[in-house]
Amino acid sequence: MAGKKNRQSWMEKMSHLDVNKLKKLFVIGIVVMVILVIISQKKVPKSSGDLKDDKDVITKTVNLNRSTSLEGVDYNHLTAEELNYFKEMYGDTAAYTEHGIEVYMEKAFTGRLRKIITSEWPTDTIADLIPKPSFGKIQKIEYAPSFIHVFLKETKEGNVSEYVKLLKKQDWKEKEKKEDGDVFLQRILQNKDNDKVKIKFYKNEKRMEIYASKQGG
Repeated sequence: MAGKKNRQSWMEKMSHLDVNKLKKLFVIGIVVMVILVIISQKKVPKSSGDLKDDKDVITKTVNLNRSTSLEGVDYNHLTAEELNYFKEMYGDTAAYTEHGIEVYMEKAFTGRLRKIITSEWPTDTIADLIPKPSFGKIQKIEYAPSFIHVFLKETKEGNVSEYVKLLKKQDWKEKEKKEDGDVFLQRILQNKDNDKVKIKFYKNEKRMEIYASKQGG
């Protein structure tokens, strides 16, 4: 009888010890998990090389974004930053001259000329196709033997009618007039040789584009 009581007392002690151990293990487990979470969320400082690389990327992005706006870019006298930007854009298909950026279908000077981008009114014969606008400010001009595309800023809606009158004096005939509320106004004219001029004025931005092309251009 006494042996039975001793055995029960021993089992009760062991059960009590097991519960205490489990409690301790549970607490230790929670502490370990908290430590692991803190370590995983803690930021590891970068080396000086990594910081330099990030700074270069940020600077490069800012520079490209500024150039991408094309505000105030003189295509005939590019800055070093702008030159690098366009070299990344066109690769080896472009040449940079006093006349502007010459863009070729293939490698520069070896393929067919795609277009020239300039800030100055061209002296090529394609420029004789339309009168030079006397209003607004030229952002850029893109041209080739078959077309000329003029980008103007600081223009007014009245400049559209003004320019149409100039074209009509050169025997251009108006073929189409289109307007989209407060968005844009468009006029299309054609001459006896079937050359075409499209004038598009963007009302909110106060800018205008004039695109003239030779027949088939």
